[in-house]
Amino acid sequence: MNQSACAMEAVLEWDNLMNAFHNAAKGKADRKEVIAFRKNLDRNIFALQKDLENLTMAFGRYSFFRIHDPKTRDICAAAFRERVAHHALINVCGPVLDHCQIRHSYACRKGKGQHRALKTASQWACHHEFFLKMDVARFFDTVDHAVLKKMLAGKIRDAKARALFSKIIDSYESVPGKGLPLGNLTSQYFANFYLTGFDHWIIQSTGAGRYLRYMDDMVVFADRLDLKKLSNEIEYYLDANLKLRLKPNHQINRTENGLGFLGAVVYPGRLRLSQAAKRRVSRKFKARETAFQKEIISEKDLAHGVQSLWAGLCHTQSRGWRKNLAVKSRIA
Repeated sequence: MNQSACAMEAVLEWDNLMNAFHNAAKGKADRKEVIAFRKNLDRNIFALQKDLENLTMAFGRYSFFRIHDPKTRDICAAAFRERVAHHALINVCGPVLDHCQIRHSYACRKGKGQHRALKTASQWACHHEFFLKMDVARFFDTVDHAVLKKMLAGKIRDAKARALFSKIIDSYESVPGKGLPLGNLTSQYFANFYLTGFDHWIIQSTGAGRYLRYMDDMVVFADRLDLKKLSNEIEYYLDANLKLRLKPNHQINRTENGLGFLGAVVYPGRLRLSQAAKRRVSRKFKARETAFQKEIISEKDLAHGVQSLWAGLCHTQSRGWRKNLAVKSRIA
């Protein structure tokens, strides 16, 4: 995709900004800041348009909260006006960043996702004896701002668009010069884009053709490939080029023993739900049942929540466990 596809003229178009507002407001229509923005929608969109055009848009009004699902994570929520700006930029520039991705990068991409990544992993496990599983230590916290900006400069020609992305990047630090805030739409695209050069290197330069990635979770399937040697090469590349480190617990094992990946255990041709995922789903079922009993949510909301959980489990061989859970929870 041509660099000129990410042009500020397209970002600033009224229809794009209105679309960005609706995307940012989706599922949040009852929140005070959304209601306030909608009350004077045309005026607020016009003011946002001018601030983006003049590069006077301020970024960095974040609120923080913690979630446990299953890991403890600190989520950073941008102010609503900033989220509208993020959507406006990604509507136009997101496809440019996505175009760089390899076929088997699955996170935060239309037509990809967790289930497809697991399906691909299960299929590949049928044809290879070994796997190497890796993930990056504190990935979002250690993305280097200078490296990311240099990478963006190589793909986005429009100076104003680059300047706005730089302002977003500079609006948050975990330590000086590093870090992306978990929770921003732009962070998802930046993080995915940050590893694209590595993706192409590992496929083209190491012979690891059966390689897939879901954000910073990476798997290589192989037969006689020296996976220990490959893991050392990967560690060197990430440190030298992206200033990242792998977690020390990267795993080399036989595919027949199972690969723990994205809440499932991947075997050749089949998937099983991991014990951690079972505990997490059980907690969610119990929380929904309790909320219904206390009349916090309606029966319709309960049913919708249960259906969503079932949909997330049906790709695994977990029918017996699901049946027992439904009986225990008294949820059909």
